Amino acid sequence: MQNFLFFISYLFFSTKLACGHCPKNGIKEPVDGSCYFGINFNETFSGADNFCSTYFYGNLASITSAVDDSNVLDLARGFFKDAKNVWLGGTYDGSKIQWLDGSPDIYRNFVAGTQPGKIVLDLVNGNWSTATWNAILPFICLEKDEKDDVKTTTTPAAQLTTVPKAVTTPAPPTCPKESPCPPEWVYSSTLQSCYKAIYGTNYQQAADQCTSMDSTLASIRSDEENRVVNEVLQLGIPLTTGVQGGLLGAKRTGPGASEWMWIDGSPWNYTKWARGEPNNVNGGEFCIETYTDNPSMLKDSTSDTQKWNDASCGLTWRAAICKRKSSF
Repeated sequence: MQNFLFFISYLFFSTKLACGHCPKNGIKEPVDGSCYFGINFNETFSGADNFCSTYFYGNLASITSAVDDSNVLDLARGFFKDAKNVWLGGTYDGSKIQWLDGSPDIYRNFVAGTQPGKIVLDLVNGNWSTATWNAILPFICLEKDEKDDVKTTTTPAAQLTTVPKAVTTPAPPTCPKESPCPPEWVYSSTLQSCYKAIYGTNYQQAADQCTSMDSTLASIRSDEENRVVNEVLQLGIPLTTGVQGGLLGAKRTGPGASEWMWIDGSPWNYTKWARGEPNNVNGGEFCIETYTDNPSMLKDSTSDTQKWNDASCGLTWRAAICKRKSSF
């Protein structure tokens, strides 16, 4: 009987987007009445938790016992074929853990010397470590079965549910059957777009690489999209003289400050220029970069972070960003 129950939990876990949820107060799970879901596309920590909340009414997963830790690790290793690390739903400040779902800090499995940061499960060594908040990783959601209007009786092997006849249960949310973005792309449900950073590239190489992935160099059309693009491109290393920021998908169409176009055809109706930009130095700055990290070579540089600069298209950027429409 135990083997059968474990197999059922594995099926629910290994469904990419299991919108049917685990049965409410149904067969007792190895992880004690909760449902873990593996999501096999990449997101930032906050983006991943937002996805868990939107589609499963849960959070990134908390782990509060050695049993749960072992079971989740086994399931994750069977589901995430290529990933080395996946997000869990905790923040470690160097002394204590704060789980997003409010679970207590009563169990830990950190590798020695773990630094403060967002908690990840290492699928290679089985321990926990941390990553920066803007790392892009697959993730595990946890839906807890805490609020039910049904009566439950428990046997040693299973939980049995009696549903009152008059109760009307709303249908679970309808979810897509596949990821909204290809693997290793960042999904924004707000913008309904997918983003991917590429590194060490000039304009033409970046444009060609984006095209090969059915995308284009990214346009930016709002403050929200500017934030998302800069977070995807951010490396956490200040920009210095001679080091370019993140290449965007814009081209100059004339000498004027407003004579620009997005190569994906989006209307030119939003800008986020840094102070004194665009200045078209020597009449040769036909591309746009964004200062993804603190541009330390500028005076009062922090005020220009995540703002734009016109630059020569012949430069090599440390990063560029591709954009494509999400499938939902």
